[in-house]
Amino acid sequence: MSEQEQNNALELALLRKDFETLQADMSEIKRDIKKLSTAWSTAENLVAFIKWLAGLAAAIALITGIVKGWFSMSAPKE
Repeated sequence: MSEQEQNNALELALLRKDFETLQADMSEIKRDIKKLSTAWSTAENLVAFIKWLAGLAAAIALITGIVKGWFSMSAPKE
């Protein structure tokens, strides 16, 4: 085997090693992106629930105010 062939074989082996490393990194990135996507979805659901809860609290406060007479329909007396 000539020196040129040895260099080519060495370069090919190094490229294969780099390619395997790159594949492993991509697999790790895929897993991380999946985790991030799950966390994002959970956060979206949490925000939607909090918005719903705020609407419920506002409705309860309004009904309580109407029942207790906090919102008077008559004009202020002078």
